[in-house]
Amino acid sequence: LAARSLLEETLDLAQQHTLDPTSAPRLAAMGMNLQLAQGNVAGALDELRQRGLSSDSPADLLREAELVVLAQALLASGRVGQAHPLLDRMVQAASQSGRQGDAVRLLALSSLAWQAAGETQQALVDLTSALRLAQPNDMVRSFVDLGDPLVEILRQIPAHGDVGTYASHLLEAFRAGQPQAHPIAGSSFEQPLLEPLSLRE
Repeated sequence: LAARSLLEETLDLAQQHTLDPTSAPRLAAMGMNLQLAQGNVAGALDELRQRGLSSDSPADLLREAELVVLAQALLASGRVGQAHPLLDRMVQAASQSGRQGDAVRLLALSSLAWQAAGETQQALVDLTSALRLAQPNDMVRSFVDLGDPLVEILRQIPAHGDVGTYASHLLEAFRAGQPQAHPIAGSSFEQPLLEPLSLRE
């Protein structure tokens, strides 16, 4: 509760004084991610609706941190079919604007969404795309922070393929880093997206 109250106070200050249009959405996303981490999926979805966001929302760069939380909340509530189109739009927007790091994280989350829907082949397609983008910069945290459910998909990446060695490297990182058990609640996107300000690896 104390953390939530502090975030709300900071959000109020940001809305009153900041010149950075991404600050308020980022802080709002952090607050809603905290709700997800506490298991309050319904509360996060309600706040997202109050903020005018839905699964039909366009891939708005300024609100991408909130949209990621929306995708996570939809997955956590079992609404996988609503999460897919939203993630597809965000992946496309990140790729078209050259935000490679964001595209990697979104593709990895999309892979989990497909896996949740029982579409293992499409999950492998998206994860392979993410690995190809991430491999040159040896990105690790973007995958490890998604938690153990990603391990199941990583293990199915062919060892002889172009990203097989990298997938094995990530599996070693999972074992060393003791990843979280649940990818939806307060995981990789607690650090909101928007690549110029994101944590580089």
